[in-house]
Amino acid sequence: GAQIEIWEVDKSGTVAIGARLSSDDDHKGQKMSDQIKSGLNLCEQIDLSVRYVIAATGMSGDRSEKDRPDLEFLRIAIERGHIDTVVFREVDRLARRSGVRDEFWRFLEETGTELYFSLKGRVTDWDSDRLTLDIEGGMADHERRLIARRTRTGIHRNLLDVGWGWPGSVRFGFKRLDDSNEIVVDPEQWKFVKRIHEDYSKVGPTGRGSIARLQTHMAKLRCQISEERLRTILRDEIYVTGEWAVTVGGQFYQCNRIELEDPIPAALQAKNLALMKNTNGRNSRTPYGAYLL
Repeated sequence: GAQIEIWEVDKSGTVAIGARLSSDDDHKGQKMSDQIKSGLNLCEQIDLSVRYVIAATGMSGDRSEKDRPDLEFLRIAIERGHIDTVVFREVDRLARRSGVRDEFWRFLEETGTELYFSLKGRVTDWDSDRLTLDIEGGMADHERRLIARRTRTGIHRNLLDVGWGWPGSVRFGFKRLDDSNEIVVDPEQWKFVKRIHEDYSKVGPTGRGSIARLQTHMAKLRCQISEERLRTILRDEIYVTGEWAVTVGGQFYQCNRIELEDPIPAALQAKNLALMKNTNGRNSRTPYGAYLL
């Protein structure tokens, strides 16, 4: 549900300015532009040249490391030598979850990357500033837990209890309506859902199906999607029946059936599932027993 925008300001620059707004921040009236402007003003004052601005909206500070592609972009940019300095407005804008934040700090320290918080106006000294950073980080983590508690109550009331799943549970091919939280078919993505199911058996050699070739095929259609996600789409009955469910905190929730005007035919999905079963493992070219009968 998050959106990340990356601007390359100056290719010769060595600084990346990071900014993050969660849905909760947005409701409180905070602005992304204020965070970015604060970083730009600092760079101008100390004569640093900005290469990238990374703005993440709807990006909860409670997310795990694998769910923070904005921080992953920064890691890659540092490893490739594109930047040597990272700027955030303050500690909680980087991350609220202590594990994610501490691991990113460790990466910056080990790679010799300088970290600025624009409200402090100076570079972070990993030795003398450690205690202050730990205190500020602890406060951010405490606020994260309070936000999570408030948010969880609202999510249960507005989504789970009325059958519309969890915030991140919307499958590819669908979208959530802002006014009612109802999940409906996304016409733009549904075109790709159809192609995934219809083209799977066609892209493989002699009609056997190939996930790797399907991924390449979809990329040519301007749909970048992972092999694992393609397998999930081919297996998920939601595209055939509109029925789905989620498991949250170990508890199973049956969700409202989604109306499908142009569902994937059950026979087509069954055919693709059979092909996927026969192409698993080391004997995928000619599975044992494939021609027995």
